[in-house]
Formats: sequence, structure tokens, C-alpha cells
Amino acid sequence: MSDAADERTERERNADGSPDAAPAAHAPADDARSIAHLEALGWVGMALLLAAYAAVSFDLVARDAPLYVGVNVLGAALVAVICAVKRAWPAFALEIAWIALSVPALWSAGA
Repeated sequence: MSDAADERTERERNADGSPDAAPAAHAPADDARSIAHLEALGWVGMALLLAAYAAVSFDLVARDAPLYVGVNVLGAALVAVICAVKRAWPAFALEIAWIALSVPALWSAGA
């Protein structure tokens, strides 16, 4: 057997010496793209949370306005998704608490 064939055979074996299994149903690049999309949603959520906070801080919207509370819920939910995917449990818990505090306020605001 040639050196190139030996090298290829070595690459095709798992650590235990068994041949590689069938290729996965999706490539790692697909997983990376999925994570990238979820991270983008997390960034959107963060921007929504900051925008809502700025809007209230500069008296552009009332703190009990359905728009403000709704943007908080949406932003926290988007950030919570990427926190769960990345297993950032303390940040995930914070976002869930944020949602839990905001939803009753949204209901009482008449939304």
C-alpha cells in the first residue's frame, strides 16, 4: 500500500481503530451557521433591551407602556435562547426572571 493510502486509512479510523461511521446527516458548518443565527438573535434581543431602557430613561415612553414592557419580554426571550444554547445558566435565569417580571406588567398595562 502506498504512503498516501496508509495516511488516508489512518484518517478514516476512529480513536479506537474502528472505521469511521457514516457521515453525519448535517455538516459541522450547518451547526456553526445555526449557532451564528442564534447568536444574531441574541444580539437583537440585547439591542431591544437596551433600546427599551434608553426609551424609558429619556422619557420617550412611559415605563408602564405596553410597548416598553413588550419589547422587554421579546428582548429577554431572544437573549434567553442563546443563553440556553450556550449553557450560560446564570444569564438564562436572569432573562427568565426578567420575563417573569415583565409579563404580569404587560397584562396589567392592558395589552
